[in-house]
Amino acid sequence: MKLSLRSHIILFAIGSLVIFNGCKTRQNVTNENFVNLYSEEDEKLASDISIQHIDAMQTRISLNINSGELLFVRESSAAPFYADIKISIVAFDYESGREVIDTASSVFKVAKDSISSDFLAYSVNLNINTGLHSFIRIDVEDLNKSRRETHTAVIDKRSEYASQWFGLMEQNDPHFTYYSYSPGDTVVLSYAGKDKDNLKVYFYKDSFEIPDPPFSFENLMPFKLDADSAFKPLSIDSKRLTFIVQEQGLYFISSHPDEKFGYTVLCTEEHYPLITKASDMVAPTRYICSKKEFNKMLENPNKKQAIDNFWLSIGDFEKRAGTLIKKYYSRVIQANRMFSSHTEGWKSDRGMIYIVFGLPNIVYRDTKNETWIYGEDKNFFSITFTFTRVENKFSDNDFFLIRTPIYKDNWYRAVDLWRQ
Repeated sequence: MKLSLRSHIILFAIGSLVIFNGCKTRQNVTNENFVNLYSEEDEKLASDISIQHIDAMQTRISLNINSGELLFVRESSAAPFYADIKISIVAFDYESGREVIDTASSVFKVAKDSISSDFLAYSVNLNINTGLHSFIRIDVEDLNKSRRETHTAVIDKRSEYASQWFGLMEQNDPHFTYYSYSPGDTVVLSYAGKDKDNLKVYFYKDSFEIPDPPFSFENLMPFKLDADSAFKPLSIDSKRLTFIVQEQGLYFISSHPDEKFGYTVLCTEEHYPLITKASDMVAPTRYICSKKEFNKMLENPNKKQAIDNFWLSIGDFEKRAGTLIKKYYSRVIQANRMFSSHTEGWKSDRGMIYIVFGLPNIVYRDTKNETWIYGEDKNFFSITFTFTRVENKFSDNDFFLIRTPIYKDNWYRAVDLWRQ
């Protein structure tokens, strides 16, 4: 159903709809706690947020609304049940974090009897000109439940070759930050950017190292990669381009002459972000085991035996070891879902802290940083980690932990809790 030149929404039933579009002004991006977005237990109102540039002046924001989280009410016993939803989007200038570039707001009703899917698809176009770098705040509200959920994302339209000129046409496990494939899968993309005929796929086989602890400064050199190979897509036409991922690694699709901008596909194990094999369970234990223990597991050809022995050695008995395994790898999986970028989410700085320390009490965000607080805000005894966004051609979801020696005691205490 086409709503206007600015907005488009796909819903199974709409009782009424109002679209509001704002003008440029100044306001704060956010000063609230985003921790619920990182919680395993909280079901989200919205998910699968994606951004795609339509042309030089418009960018489409798309998301899914979880119909199972909506509250349906009726005005009388004879009336149908409806959910009332409001979605508000504000695009800020990335550098200032305050100047508003454009806004859009939608209010609509959805009849419960008309829903035939777990998710309701929503999209809206914002007036974002080529050359702009923006940070968006998305508020999704269930008006019947008086529940509001806030998401943020980056719109990068600085280059006509940037990743958001690409769109995934056949989604495989879509998520806010990454699209994961396994060897043999076919990738199907649209591309509305510049020099379509010059598109090439660059393959990077390099395996990224596990990050050092938060107090260590030993291996902090920025990574530099050279492509292991390059090839033309199988097909490029007016509507789509396709290619096959053959082995695990990074596939970077670009038409830029210097390969500075493009779209990244992460090729991993078949069931990623899940952990389904004993061999995949070994590497994430590096955060809580000694170098000797880790090398012993790597050298053992029987990885199931190796990982069982490790967890039994720190869990003392089978039941406790099983509890630790379930808790630890649920965090690994959640880190994969939330923090994947040019590498698996568990190997990121945020993934490392999330796995070892767990869910923080408070998460603050602005255009360039995330602050995680374990404990109360501004409490002397709380632990605060600050992550800053890294300019990375492969991903806008790469955050670097600001390291300091003061984390050393807290780190070892957290590791000891896993091992006691």
